[in-house]
Amino acid sequence: MIESPATIRLGRRGFLKGALLIGALTALPGCSESGLRQGNSRIAVIGAGMAGLTAASELARRGFDVTVFEARNRIGGRIYTDNSLGVPIDFGAQWIEGTIDNPIAEIAARLGAPTFETREENSFVFTDKPLSESETETLESKIEELEERAGEIAERSSEDISVGQAVSEAMKGERRSPEIEWAIKTVELGISDNLDHASAWYSDDDEEFDGAGVVLPQGYGKVAAEVGAGLKIELNKPIREINYSKDHATVITLNEEHQVDRVVVTLPLGVLKSGDVKFSPALPETKQRAIERLGFGAVAKVALRFPKIFWPRDVDFLGYAPPGGAKFAVTMNVSRFEDAPVLLAYAAGDDARSLRSAQDSEILDQVMAGLRSMFGGTAIAPEAFAIWKWESDPFAQGAYSYVKVGGTSDDYDALAEPVDNRLFFAGEATNRQFRSTVHGAYLSGQREARRITQL
Repeated sequence: MIESPATIRLGRRGFLKGALLIGALTALPGCSESGLRQGNSRIAVIGAGMAGLTAASELARRGFDVTVFEARNRIGGRIYTDNSLGVPIDFGAQWIEGTIDNPIAEIAARLGAPTFETREENSFVFTDKPLSESETETLESKIEELEERAGEIAERSSEDISVGQAVSEAMKGERRSPEIEWAIKTVELGISDNLDHASAWYSDDDEEFDGAGVVLPQGYGKVAAEVGAGLKIELNKPIREINYSKDHATVITLNEEHQVDRVVVTLPLGVLKSGDVKFSPALPETKQRAIERLGFGAVAKVALRFPKIFWPRDVDFLGYAPPGGAKFAVTMNVSRFEDAPVLLAYAAGDDARSLRSAQDSEILDQVMAGLRSMFGGTAIAPEAFAIWKWESDPFAQGAYSYVKVGGTSDDYDALAEPVDNRLFFAGEATNRQFRSTVHGAYLSGQREARRITQL
């Protein structure tokens, strides 16, 4: 029997455990301050997300000539703070996942940015009626038992199976109540995809910082702006092709070519999977295999501003668990940390993908149907709303990474490997240790700056 490297924790970034989803800039240990500055200093960074901004900032500080090429008309990548409802709403990354020794927490502290700790146990959960405190405690116990049984099944398996299969086998002969189905939905939000797609052996094979999970009431965009301050960034410059040889690399946009010495590629995994950016010569087979074996999920968010609050004021989340399930099973009570009657609803995996071609009015109706089921006639219509679907974003094509069944955590390392010391790769999907997080992207940018400086 092959030994599995990890047990299943169904609560990771899910109900009742951890965060739902995703430092000062200091010198890198062991980095030379000279390195490539002599004659080989032109660096193109592809993408102005957290990984790209961090790599560019570190390299520029060391004297390299760095240009960041960003396809969007803004920086931040999958960090996206929207203000269309009158308050900052993070449609992308929201949480600083663990505040102790987390470099993102250090940046936020340096900025004086306020934070707010969210607690998943502080949830209002509704099936056909609100769950009582004792019923919520019973649900927590059931989840813990289910985690243990599913983990044992995965460990005994002679080959990798999906988290979904392990859970199904653990519940064989038992009724899957709406509450359990809802708890599974919250875990899928943490993975960004259905449990049937995620590896049972490797879904939890990473690390977390200690401390609370906190959101940034003023928006994550302030962190991205701080990291990117002073950089040379060319917006509205989607990359069509990256050519490389032993001597140089060429970055080709829609109507320009830029010859450089090194390229730091921070394209989201979804874009790498799509093939929208051509590499010439083609990337090594090991890297192409890693791109295929890693999963990249889908998340959709709907923000709603109401004339007044009609939901419980003192809860962090609303959980909707009707018989038959719901696409929008988790909703954040934004009014807990913003002085506004705002909710933010989430869908993930196939639920999010099913919304890709839906009209905004259809999506709004689905969210409101759940709220009306929970709160009856008090659930008044919103005065404004906004929707973001990450799978529909051509410059992301998904949310964040995970290991699919048949893949391994080694695929993160393979994706991070440089090619011919000409192409370097950063981003959350290149960070085995802190995958799927903003701090993982940040640390990967530091890693590649170190790697280039030490050449």
